[in-house]
Amino acid sequence: MSLDFEDHPFEVQTFEEPCALCGGVGVFLDEVILDDKGGRMFVCSDSDYCEDRRVQGHKGPMAPDGLAVNDPKHSNSTAEKERAMLNQTQRNRCASLLSRAATPDGSQ
Repeated sequence: MSLDFEDHPFEVQTFEEPCALCGGVGVFLDEVILDDKGGRMFVCSDSDYCEDRRVQGHKGPMAPDGLAVNDPKHSNSTAEKERAMLNQTQRNRCASLLSRAATPDGSQ
């Protein structure tokens, strides 16, 4: 089954930078807005994959304190905050897609 539309061919999205938390490349990323000044980062859309990579010692350029999840200095509360942030990003993305789908022309 093709993902193409007649007027819009399917293209795999590519990113110029790795996941900010685990350093993953070649993965689907979600954009996370950090502040109202245009700050943003991209993180794995699959939060379990991202967490597994960090447990294995991988770390991205914006990982808290530059530490991987399995580092003894990396507190559980920090890991929980990261997980909550990734989950909220996924919920926001789903809500946005659902609201666009609810309008007849797909606009907001």
